Amino acid sequence: MSENEQVKKNLGLSEEFMSYIIANKIKMQSNRSYVFFSPYDKKLNKLNERLIDGLIKDGKKVVRVEKTKNSANPWKFMSVQ
Repeated sequence: MSENEQVKKNLGLSEEFMSYIIANKIKMQSNRSYVFFSPYDKKLNKLNERLIDGLIKDGKKVVRVEKTKNSANPWKFMSVQ
């Protein structure tokens, strides 16, 4: 997967997540890097795992955001560091 394709997929997941956050009035943590994971795209998830590792090595605080297959609870997110 090219870096451009990875960015496009992450932007799509980010857009979906932001719509969910706004609709449900969920407060996001500031000064964090949000890294997204898909229930369907193993290649993207593997690349994003590496992205988390690099962010942690750079001293960044990271939130792992996973899209789920559960329509009642479509997102799961947790601080990694």
